[in-house]
Amino acid sequence: MKLGIITSQLSHYGGSEVYLLECLRRWQDVLDITLYTPLFRRALLSEFGVGSRVKVVRLPGGRTGPDAFFYNTVVLPRLWEQIIGPHDLYFMYLFPTHFIQRRPAVWFAAEPLRILYDLRRENDGGVEVSIHLYPKMQYDRVSVSELDVLLHLVETIDSSAGIDRLATNSRTTGKYLRTIYGRDPDRVVYPGVNLPAKVSPPSVAEPLLFIGNLWQHKRVDLVIKALAQLQDVRLRIVGEGPEKQNLRRLARSLGLDGRVLFSGRVDQDALSDVYARSSVCVYTPQREPFGMVPLEAAAAARPVIATEGGGYSEVLNDTCARFVPAHPDKIAESIATVLGDRGLARRMGEAGREIAANHSWERTAGELLDLFRETVSRGAARPRRPPLGAHYYPWYHAGDQPQHWNENREFAAVTDPPLGGNYSSADPGLIHRHLQMAADAQLDFLVVNWQVTFQGLNPTELEATRMLFAAAEKAPRPLTLAILLAINTDDARVVEGAVNTLRTEFMRSPVYQRVRGRPLLWYYLSGPFLGFFFYQRDLLTQLTRGFYAIATGQIIFNQFVPRPLREFFSGWCVYSPLQVGRRTVREAIWTSSYRSFAENGGAVRVFTVCPGYDDTRLASPQRSQSRYRFTPRRGTRTYEHMQQVALNLEPSPDLVVVTSFNEFHENTHIEPSLAFGDTFLRSTQSFKEALRRRRARP
Repeated sequence: MKLGIITSQLSHYGGSEVYLLECLRRWQDVLDITLYTPLFRRALLSEFGVGSRVKVVRLPGGRTGPDAFFYNTVVLPRLWEQIIGPHDLYFMYLFPTHFIQRRPAVWFAAEPLRILYDLRRENDGGVEVSIHLYPKMQYDRVSVSELDVLLHLVETIDSSAGIDRLATNSRTTGKYLRTIYGRDPDRVVYPGVNLPAKVSPPSVAEPLLFIGNLWQHKRVDLVIKALAQLQDVRLRIVGEGPEKQNLRRLARSLGLDGRVLFSGRVDQDALSDVYARSSVCVYTPQREPFGMVPLEAAAAARPVIATEGGGYSEVLNDTCARFVPAHPDKIAESIATVLGDRGLARRMGEAGREIAANHSWERTAGELLDLFRETVSRGAARPRRPPLGAHYYPWYHAGDQPQHWNENREFAAVTDPPLGGNYSSADPGLIHRHLQMAADAQLDFLVVNWQVTFQGLNPTELEATRMLFAAAEKAPRPLTLAILLAINTDDARVVEGAVNTLRTEFMRSPVYQRVRGRPLLWYYLSGPFLGFFFYQRDLLTQLTRGFYAIATGQIIFNQFVPRPLREFFSGWCVYSPLQVGRRTVREAIWTSSYRSFAENGGAVRVFTVCPGYDDTRLASPQRSQSRYRFTPRRGTRTYEHMQQVALNLEPSPDLVVVTSFNEFHENTHIEPSLAFGDTFLRSTQSFKEALRRRRARP
């Protein structure tokens, strides 16, 4: 298995870093691993036995300064996304790696963004506030006036992030994550511990021990204040962080200068000696997701005094630990009890070591490895490439009263007619030929476009659609069909009648297109539709219930799209992508719109490709205002460029749709024609083969 691991940093001895390093040590022999991170120390990897078999790719680093918080939280993962290569599975490790759109993925959430959800502090009157963004080792300074806006933006993005599997380090964290993301973790995988071969019983002559990064929420001040209530007891603080000077000042103010030793960080090799030269391990953080220090202390046969509520209390119990309220008096009382009874201290140490023996790093790494294999196996059962379809128009009629065959210049001018000449959409022979062409191009679906006017549905379109469904149900090659409504009326009864016809006559068909079991209903985002939507939103929501509503039109999706539209539509794509801007900026607009919708939590990701565009023959006043009425096909180069963009998209589309199969007025057709023959059908077939080869990610 090729595993890509993405993490914000791997350069110091925090519990989450140790967790990943210990797993890497054990995975490197069985997985092909690439580690992506902006900050790492090669010496640290070596210290944990992680060798050259783990390839390391350095990602762009974060910023410092006023805009650092939002940039590092939201923007930076998007930059990382461009660098990360293809893998069988992605292991997103810690916040905010789950913003990266790579699939299939397991996100290990040791904790969410706590500054947003439970560590937010009241402003002390200043213009800036300090916030903690793990795993950075210094506070970020954020303007008070901007903080609420920034946190709201981050929360909006965070709550819509899509992840395949969620893992975490304790049931406590799992409950916490559920309140934020609305889902239980797929796996709780407790940290492990390296059990020392030999240990000595605890000695009251040795100092108390605190190990951890020195942040406000670690509440080391509680330990120092408890120490002030004890006689002839010393405290050793192992760790670094922005609170170190404040803690020194506190110890000095309490007259504890000679009894509090700040040791800084120690490497893993020295850690066993640190535990051995301690009497009791004291651990006091606020709402600790797990906390490996108590488990390590137990493995070293040291009694544990810890504040209530941490994930460590799921592994340890009162045979080896005392869980107390976060108050100096209670902490001091428990310390005095343990230090005053050597037999109790020894029994607690022995019980803790027995518990720790059941929590090896081999077990931790193995449980995650099982989850990885399960995720890849589950993903392999899904479609490996996005279905390819095309917009289909059933509005043509040949003969004495032609429809859409040059009977007027406003909407029916055709300069490149089909290879077999003008036709009627309701001709059974034509339906058969079109289904054969779709099979030749290896199309998976057609989006049948209906025009809904004040007169209702067009009889030609309705009859042709009935024949198309009937023929598709009997066709030897599977082809699914969906309906698009182009609403050009404000008459609610007409629209309701059109949707009811769709439901009663077509939705129950075995060939009606579904995604994840739900039928699709497409809407064209014209001016009349938008007017109808905002005046009749409740009705339209009721009519569309049970469908995935898919938007297509010329509206680019971004944060400025009105919220009602964002909430109504489950899928979004541009109908005519060659009209969105100049050639030099089009691709950026396509991908930006696509990714913005995916990041907004869109259930169905859709991307449009188009062979060319030319509506200059049409004399419509509305069209005359457009700046982009002609994009040459340049052989098949325009089409192939769009195909390549679709192939490169991350996350992979759920659907790719061609504009169009047979829209001759705008010259977007791939149906064989006098000018192009079957060139574009063959190009579509080649594109389908490329989609099939590409490993689509859920």
